[in-house]
Amino acid sequence: MNQFGPLPTVKLSSVCTLPFILALFFAPRLQGATVAIGDVTPALPWTSTTSPQIGVTGAGTLTVDAGSQLVSNRSVLGYDNGSTGVATVTGAGSAWDNDLELHVGYGGNGALRVEAGAQVSNTYSHVGYTYGATGTATVTGAGSAWINRSALYIGYGGGVGVGDVVSGELHVEAGGHVTSGLGSLGYYDGATGKATITGEGSTWAMNDALYLGYLGNGTLRVEAGGRVSSTNGYVSYASRSSGTATITGAGSSWNNSSSLFVLDTLRVEAGGQVSSAHGYVDGYLDKGAATITGAGSIWTNSASLNVGYSLSGLLRITAGGQVSSINGSIGGYYGNPTGRVIVTGAGSVWTNSDLLYVGENGSGALDVESRGLVRVGGRLTIDRYGEGDSFVNMATGGMLALFGDGDDSLTQFLDLVYGTDAIRYWDSAVGDWAPLTDAIYGDDYTLEYQTAGDLAGFTVLTVGVVPEPATAVLLAIALLGGLARRKRWNA
Repeated sequence: MNQFGPLPTVKLSSVCTLPFILALFFAPRLQGATVAIGDVTPALPWTSTTSPQIGVTGAGTLTVDAGSQLVSNRSVLGYDNGSTGVATVTGAGSAWDNDLELHVGYGGNGALRVEAGAQVSNTYSHVGYTYGATGTATVTGAGSAWINRSALYIGYGGGVGVGDVVSGELHVEAGGHVTSGLGSLGYYDGATGKATITGEGSTWAMNDALYLGYLGNGTLRVEAGGRVSSTNGYVSYASRSSGTATITGAGSSWNNSSSLFVLDTLRVEAGGQVSSAHGYVDGYLDKGAATITGAGSIWTNSASLNVGYSLSGLLRITAGGQVSSINGSIGGYYGNPTGRVIVTGAGSVWTNSDLLYVGENGSGALDVESRGLVRVGGRLTIDRYGEGDSFVNMATGGMLALFGDGDDSLTQFLDLVYGTDAIRYWDSAVGDWAPLTDAIYGDDYTLEYQTAGDLAGFTVLTVGVVPEPATAVLLAIALLGGLARRKRWNA
């Protein structure tokens, strides 16, 4: 006998035999397109007024597949400490819409997986909501989408007591899409949020700001062609928070339509790209640091870039990385900030199409070395108020390009500089920085006025002279086009 009992006897007509058999065969599968198993309350079916909990005190699972459509009001995956709630929405046409919020890990452990062209939507969401909760959300595959009509918090709650921690993770991969209003990784004290956007076509698009560590700890990684977009970006926000952003790999990008504030750590590498209107590298306790490294790695500022705006900041442009801005400031505007920019390595370039201030209301240092290039299309101002705490330091083939004809003499070149003439070179004889005015032309530095190419109309100061024709090679590496030069060897 069959273990499930005897088969029923069915009388079939010749007209409906095949359709009836097919209906019997497929009916259980169609009814099972939305399945809830384990600790799930209330039982299916749900409506737009239902507020289900998947994993109340134990373990519960929800599966939506085969093009099924599920609606609810507000939903929880993993309600109580120690509980586990898992939801999988899979397949083209499969969808789960929450009229209000979706909590992935409310006080317990929650996991959401959206795959193979499925869609989940809600007003706002928390991945890891309150103390002791952990949450993970994965959106994977072309056409898969998670739509947050309002904010998305990855790692929300937290506290100051032992065990008062919450963590959340977001993974967008293989062409998946996430949209939200505001985005936050690590919102409150004790909260940790991580997001990884990986693979060509994978996106997280926000119509509001993205916070990496609002009061907690936030980490963003964009790689292998993934893309993130927001209005403003904050890499850390408060003095006690921490934030890290890594944009790595060709095609990987983070676009900010307004400003990007780097109060902790930003790294753009291996061909990754970041863009903003205004950039600020300015952190508490000397934490503000940005590194742009590797050929093809770019940070584009369509307006200004400020390193040490009101606190302290450090920008490194290395190994062929490139940064651009209209106006730049090192040691900027309010209080007594400190800023430093290091441009080092062949092909490493900082282009300011108009103004560059080195030490305005604070102290600033610009180090250009090892074949790096800084270009100023308008006016370079050093130590604006003559406080003696701001310098341009140049060594080992570092290049400074100023707009104007200034290669007749060092005096003529320094006439292109406003404020003070605080450009220094590394004097190996004494092992210290020395005023460029003490250097020997031809031995310690050269001046070259460019008449063609991208630097046409600029005079290039090269300090720590490299042998000819290496200078021409370096300028080519810096993507400056073919250059025609006239050299004047009188100081």
